[in-house]
Amino acid sequence: GECGMLAYVTYMAERLYYMHKVLKDTGSIYLHCDPTASYYLRLVLNAVFGADNYRNEIVWRMGDAVSGYKAQAQNWIRNHDVILYYLKDAKNKTFNKEYLQHREDWIAKHKLTDEKGDKYYVLAGRRRYLTEGKAVSNVWTDINSMQNQPMAKENLGYPTQKPLKLLRRIIAASSNPGDLVLDPFCGCGTAAHASFDMRDFHGNKLPRRKFIGIDISPYAINQVCKRRLKSVRGLTVHGIPGDVESLAQLYKKKPFEFEKIAVTSLPGFAPNDKQTGDGGVDGWAKLLHKNPLSANGEKLPLDCIAQVKMGTPSVDSIRAFAAKLLGGSAALGVFITLHKQNLTPTMRDEINRVGKMKLEGGAAQYDRLVFWSMEEYYADQLPRLPPFADPYTGKAMHSSLHAD
Repeated sequence: GECGMLAYVTYMAERLYYMHKVLKDTGSIYLHCDPTASYYLRLVLNAVFGADNYRNEIVWRMGDAVSGYKAQAQNWIRNHDVILYYLKDAKNKTFNKEYLQHREDWIAKHKLTDEKGDKYYVLAGRRRYLTEGKAVSNVWTDINSMQNQPMAKENLGYPTQKPLKLLRRIIAASSNPGDLVLDPFCGCGTAAHASFDMRDFHGNKLPRRKFIGIDISPYAINQVCKRRLKSVRGLTVHGIPGDVESLAQLYKKKPFEFEKIAVTSLPGFAPNDKQTGDGGVDGWAKLLHKNPLSANGEKLPLDCIAQVKMGTPSVDSIRAFAAKLLGGSAALGVFITLHKQNLTPTMRDEINRVGKMKLEGGAAQYDRLVFWSMEEYYADQLPRLPPFADPYTGKAMHSSLHAD
């Protein structure tokens, strides 16, 4: 019968089988899930990896609960996810134990000195030296989720993004320098980023790991390459459109992926989450500077919009898009096409009708209606636009978001 969870478990069972097949004998697997799926997936992992190779269930407390008062009144607030940890072979494993330094105030309160002058404390009748630190347990309370740190520099706005500290801890524990890390659901690429930029919990650099990342979404991989791995030399990428013809093929198979890649090719723009009924708005951005003005001095919103069309835009679609700008929906709009457009009389008329904008206190003026194409993107020709804020943090964009 119809059962979403059964479909998900079946989907995961097939993939876990192949993950087990490619994992080397000393390898480990960490599977992150929420508590609604953890017990189903543990059964599947027991079947594929063997119950004897189950090692732990890590409870990741993701930070302070952020739900509203109404939800708190109706139920206990869920504030943790589960990470299931299995080995390929329990007798042949890689595991590097991590210790956290004790707090200074705790040390000052508990420390004793032995006959050699070394500092220690007593726990459960056993002498423990401070140099050992505190071993990390299977309950992780010291790493906040990205949802609990929305202004963090690493935040890319990806809905399932994991913090670097989480992946660095996992990779450091279960691999050695030069080992290969595979993330077959890599999303925005946190595991890949952590692998080539390994650090301990105090921020000190550690030796790199090699990595392979896989995702079903070309848009996700494109974001990984543009934003996460921009500085990595020798990166090999498969499945990302590298020219106009490849992008046209993507449109035939996955039109919404085409739209996302087109929109995010403009530094500062994010794709619209609504894929249908979006009113012709496929992407959005916000101006970095406050108080944008039209050429005649009228105040404009901070919002900017983008629309994507595969072929030559119709007169009606151009006029409808221009009408949004004249109606006050946005300070400016970018009309994106696959191929470069020779400006028709209609396009020129609408550009002139919508007019120009400027930033308060600045002399530079910008067209409020801009036509641009992916053909120009591949030729490294960006349109002339004002500075935008990072679409996810509101701050000035990170340097990695600017065009190459």
